[in-house]
Amino acid sequence: MSVSVRYKSSVTPNVKEEEQENSSALIDVAENGKKSIDFIKIKHLRGNKPIYYRPEGQFLDAENEMIFFYWQDVDHGPFRLSSLSLRTGKWMDKKGFRKLKHPWSPLSVELNATKAPLPPHRGAADTFCVIKGHRVILLFGGMRLDGTGPTSDLHLICLDMMKWWQVDIPNEVAPRVDAKMTFIDNRLYIFGGRGHESYSIANFDSNIERWTWTVHDEPYPPHVPHFGFAGNAIPVYGGKQILLIPGCADERLKPPYSNCSPSHVVLFDIASQTFRKYNDVKGEFPTKIYGMNSFVVSSSRLLDGRLAVKTETEEGLPEGMLNACTSVIIAAWHDDELDDHNSTDDEDSDSPSDSPLCDMPDLWLLNLSTTQPSDCCRLNLREKLESLEITVACCDALADRRILLFGSSSTVPNEGFIDRCIEIDLELQL
Repeated sequence: MSVSVRYKSSVTPNVKEEEQENSSALIDVAENGKKSIDFIKIKHLRGNKPIYYRPEGQFLDAENEMIFFYWQDVDHGPFRLSSLSLRTGKWMDKKGFRKLKHPWSPLSVELNATKAPLPPHRGAADTFCVIKGHRVILLFGGMRLDGTGPTSDLHLICLDMMKWWQVDIPNEVAPRVDAKMTFIDNRLYIFGGRGHESYSIANFDSNIERWTWTVHDEPYPPHVPHFGFAGNAIPVYGGKQILLIPGCADERLKPPYSNCSPSHVVLFDIASQTFRKYNDVKGEFPTKIYGMNSFVVSSSRLLDGRLAVKTETEEGLPEGMLNACTSVIIAAWHDDELDDHNSTDDEDSDSPSDSPLCDMPDLWLLNLSTTQPSDCCRLNLREKLESLEITVACCDALADRRILLFGSSSTVPNEGFIDRCIEIDLELQL
């Protein structure tokens, strides 16, 4: 499970723009035989396409309308990075990365960099951000490549310099797998992981270009619920808060799955470094989730909290959140036939992994408000999307209200490439 965080970049990608082929098809969705508003498009993707399955990491560069997939070609093969221009619909392989063996600073230009495979991404926490004008991917933790256990290494991959290195940061935190991570205003926030109910914060000093841990494996306070592992951490309210989405609760289940509920709606306040539960969230939440993407969306009918900054405060609300609201899309892949009472202790019972897993996510809308009732609801688009006969691997959104689902047109399970992009205009749908 991965979360995509949007930051504006002044860097122009070194990618030759081509005229978009006339390969987009508008799908006219009809209700009861009547013509309805066109709000779904299918774009045929071309170029060096990644193979179809859920990537280890996906990262959205909304400013330049590009998405990056971090994936492994075959078991134990090298990790690869593919980029997709959402303007041209063309995939490209990001090849030729060089490793800095002894970077004297986090954004060093070292002449003796050597060509090397990308660092492994096996359950690492990840995020995309811009540091000192450079678009970078940060990877933290995950399993070691030799399988000997988890690591606490922090790797930085610079997409613009085509170089990567292990960040020199003293006093390492505990190794972990499947943590949640996001980067806001030169600070890296890491939450949870398998067997970890704590958070850590690393600070990047842009003046001296050095990283330090400022919060080191701080336990969650007692009122914070169990989040499980491999959930999401999403900046909301203009980066003043981080919304924590629960992950898988029990790794013994196959596949591990998670359930969302109102009690799991928790915000981490950046300024005070405190956790606050959102009370009285109404509506239906997704359950039995074995795969999930989540992201903030913007629309004239969905006010992103970044547009509602106030200077006043009131009891219980951090500064800048009065009269603010934010909307989050949760794309949830779930097993329709998963029995909540299945137990790993009963070896004779049918394993959840034997039941059919859906290849089209349900889309849910979580509206959070400080002044009005908050709610979560299903958008009821799955049946329409399933009629397109495209298997979907992951989902993301652009800031201009477009929801993007990436998948394959192949009818053979686990064989095919990411050759289709379903585009949903949220403004027209609502």
